[in-house]
Amino acid sequence: MAKRALFGLAAAAAFMAPGMAHADASFGAQAGTGGLGVEGRYAFNEMFALRGSVSTLEWDVDETYDGVSYNGQLEYTPAGVYLDYHPFANGFFVTGGAMIGAPGIDLTATPAASVQIGGATYTPADVGTLEVNSDIGDSAPFIGVGWTSANSKSQGMYFSALAGAAFYGDATVSMRARDGLLAADPTFLADLQDEADALRDDLNDFKTYPIVQLSTGYRF
Repeated sequence: MAKRALFGLAAAAAFMAPGMAHADASFGAQAGTGGLGVEGRYAFNEMFALRGSVSTLEWDVDETYDGVSYNGQLEYTPAGVYLDYHPFANGFFVTGGAMIGAPGIDLTATPAASVQIGGATYTPADVGTLEVNSDIGDSAPFIGVGWTSANSKSQGMYFSALAGAAFYGDATVSMRARDGLLAADPTFLADLQDEADALRDDLNDFKTYPIVQLSTGYRF
């Protein structure tokens, strides 16, 4: 769904651009909850603009879940295309579009004491090292509101602010143990799957990802 929206907006830009006499372009840098990145904007007129962006975010994660201390990294590299609508032909706009790329978290844990996994207790020697890989989908529709000085009629520096949300799908979580005595034990593996399912259910509470962003650049 999100990919179809992305291609649809890109196609609309290709058809509309030749007939728009008052079009202008801008290019800049952005920073926010989606990370650091770049953006480009093409205004058809004072009411509509097509905007694209790509950014990246990496964040160290230290989290305790069910008594197990995990360490790892969150990685998020979203790319998106959006149609901005300026209802009052000024800097205020509402926007919608699609984002490709979802937050993913890779974690590891090496218990130093007995831990509960799937409701059963296991020793550090039983478990070895736990590895967790998770994400909340591949793409998401996006809606938001903002303000930009790039909608003016003059060249020069512009500034923008944006707030909205990306709506991702259900989380996926895989969990495995290595170097433990029970790495191939069916009962332990079943408990490990129960633990992964519980973590997946918790991550599903975060599949609405907030986007707050500031941008600056140059309007040509």
